[in-house]
Amino acid sequence: MLTEKILWKILLIMISTVLLRAQEWQLLSSDISENINAVDFITESEGFVVGEGGLLYATNDGGDSWVQQDSGTNTDLYDVSCISDSVVIAVGGGGLIIRTVNGGNTWTNVPTPTGLTWDLNSVSIDPAGNGIIGGAAQTILTTGDLGVNWEIVQTDMMGGSFPGAQMVDENLGFLYGQNSIFAPLIARTTDGGASWNFVTFYLVEGQVGYEGKLYDGYFFDETHGFTAARRWDGWGCISVTENFADWTTLHFSGTPLKAVDFLDENQGYVAGDSGTLKYTDDTGVTWLAEDSGVTTNLRGLSCVAGSRCYAVGENGTIIRKILIPQGILGDVNGDGALDILDIVRIVNIILLLPPEPTDYELWAGDLNQDDQINVLDVISLLNLILEA
Repeated sequence: MLTEKILWKILLIMISTVLLRAQEWQLLSSDISENINAVDFITESEGFVVGEGGLLYATNDGGDSWVQQDSGTNTDLYDVSCISDSVVIAVGGGGLIIRTVNGGNTWTNVPTPTGLTWDLNSVSIDPAGNGIIGGAAQTILTTGDLGVNWEIVQTDMMGGSFPGAQMVDENLGFLYGQNSIFAPLIARTTDGGASWNFVTFYLVEGQVGYEGKLYDGYFFDETHGFTAARRWDGWGCISVTENFADWTTLHFSGTPLKAVDFLDENQGYVAGDSGTLKYTDDTGVTWLAEDSGVTTNLRGLSCVAGSRCYAVGENGTIIRKILIPQGILGDVNGDGALDILDIVRIVNIILLLPPEPTDYELWAGDLNQDDQINVLDVISLLNLILEA
């Protein structure tokens, strides 16, 4: 039997190797060559990408493989929203809305309000059924039935658009864009789309307030959130507010920023042109550059299950980062000790007994890091406990 000292040395080497691998973004393989505009995942394994010419692909293995789906259109698709593992909505040019209720096996066109022909740029629907669409000419559409029917809140405004949408919950939603005089614009609803208020602000640096365009945003609640943008001169911007009125902006030379998403209340990413990726682990106080491994312009970002993020962009680019939970291998219940309770939980996972294992449990229970939990992991943990 291995001594405790040797076993822990092996485990530390394994942990170091895994954490090192977790720092890298991986370029995923697919047969996609067209520009991808958006990505959304409903679970860590199930997701969709949409793009130019009606491009629509799905994955059920976390992006390891991608299967083309028949969108039924050659029109550009600009955004996609996964409501459940069955119901997904995508939007595109000329007022196009398509919908699936069987996980993407078939897609059907959703009737839009009469006379609506503006491009629809963004969509987000809460699992409860309330959702929003943002489009050109500052178009806003709302639904209360999982995207079966849509109503116009406003449209035909002079200029402007809403390329970003976010439903925080069934009542709270945001649209991110630009108004008629080229200033950043946010629309907010707190009642599921029944009423809206609008905030315009400038991207301030020093004593100068810049016009620009918001491409995306992420709010934690009614007042605390972030936006990703570009200034009129092409600089990228990350803006933050604590009260939905006063904004502080960080400016980045030559890197328009197109998407933002958070894994949890602390960790988040922004993505942008030239493969730009920036990461925060302190709720946006600081943003550090990460090497994406690509130089193509990134247009969409989706973080899911608190453990992985996907970014997509031009020329079929799909990249993924898997974040390994922090903890002790074997400490499945996270109480800081290796004991019989951890063995019981690993055995339950092997036997497929409820509840479903979390990402952390799957990581902590896989002691030999072979991407599966089996009797070898039980034996390894038992040896560690006996040697302790």
